[in-house]
Amino acid sequence: MSSESNTLLLAVDTSTRFAGVGIDDGSGLALCRSWRSEQNHGAELMPTIVDLLEQSGHTPDDITHIAVANGPGGFSALRVGIGVVFGLATPQNLPIAAISTHEIEVAPYVDTIDPVTALYSLLPAGRGEVAWAQFVDGQEVATGLAPPEKLAADVSPDSLFCGEASITLAVEVERKRLLTNGPPTRDPAVLLELGRKRFARGPLGIRRPVRPQYVREPSITPPKPPK
Repeated sequence: MSSESNTLLLAVDTSTRFAGVGIDDGSGLALCRSWRSEQNHGAELMPTIVDLLEQSGHTPDDITHIAVANGPGGFSALRVGIGVVFGLATPQNLPIAAISTHEIEVAPYVDTIDPVTALYSLLPAGRGEVAWAQFVDGQEVATGLAPPEKLAADVSPDSLFCGEASITLAVEVERKRLLTNGPPTRDPAVLLELGRKRFARGPLGIRRPVRPQYVREPSITPPKPPK
């Protein structure tokens, strides 16, 4: 991805209740906004995007690239973000980079710890569990769902933890092993940077599907037979 002023990268993250949007037009100053959504991403996301674009003197037609967090996350929340991204991208066939939410969580820390240290990203999963991903030397090596206390008991004693749900381990592990204090933990600027790096590796087209990773698949109740 070029850093010239004729590019405009939009970043969208609606993985959880803590949402974020960022824009970078290559001028050296990115605009970002994060907020806690009360399960109302659908009403909040597009106005936030438009507001940031207006602040920078742009319109949705100026967007040239999009980076979107594709989870793990909530079913409705992810669908809102990915749906808006496809609505913006489709008319001009804009390239989309799908970035794992776990990758966004660990990105600020992977270059600050020993490469052999296991780093875990934790996201809320409900039902007394967290969605976790293990990273070693910046690479995701395992994922799963587990109660926080079981995860803490199963991992090596020098493992480190970050992410929105890492605070759930506050009683289970030493404080120095928690790299984040609790939400909000994802900065849209990080997603912008990951998007720039992804596009720099080569062009991505809209025809590459963005597959949402749900923390849990939705429960679908079969329709009742007519009386």
